[in-house]
Amino acid sequence: MGSRIMHYAMGTVLCRKYSFDNDFLVGSIAPDVNKNSHTPKKLTHFIHSQKGTNTIVPQDFIDEYSWAMTDFQLGYYLHLVSDDVWLNTVFDKYIRKNTSYPKEELQRIYYHDFEILNKILIDKYNLKKLSFDKYMVSNVKEIQDKDLEYLVDDLNNDFDEQVTGDLQLFKVAEIYQYIDDSAAKFEDLYFPF
Repeated sequence: MGSRIMHYAMGTVLCRKYSFDNDFLVGSIAPDVNKNSHTPKKLTHFIHSQKGTNTIVPQDFIDEYSWAMTDFQLGYYLHLVSDDVWLNTVFDKYIRKNTSYPKEELQRIYYHDFEILNKILIDKYNLKKLSFDKYMVSNVKEIQDKDLEYLVDDLNNDFDEQVTGDLQLFKVAEIYQYIDDSAAKFEDLYFPF
């Protein structure tokens, strides 16, 4: 799925447009706490598995939390929407249908491209390190709030550990398009009028 910086970039675009607070930005990366915890990705990402195929179902999150969405929860929802877009566009094109590389090599290239894209996206979207209130309460039962601090630390480390080079798998323009499409889909779903 999209990288932390990609999620943070689209969160920043929407935050600037709608004046969401900092909690929205933390929420926009929050489902990825599973990388720092023992919480299953299936739970944090509202994944349904059927016949060997995993599908993210953002509507399940809305069904659970729409009665009083906080900025954090709106950011969380953005993340789920954008991961669904990723799986059905970029991931489908570059990973599922890719027969050029063995699976392990493809995974290495995939994450190396993420590292190269970090600097490109930080510069394009004028991103700054994310501040975090360690006493934040997410009110999302699928994650443990204590894990958020580690996730924000990982995001902020992405600013320090910038890698340069040529992309091997992705095209920058398609990543920009993914960010734009994800933000637009979030707006269409959450602000339909």
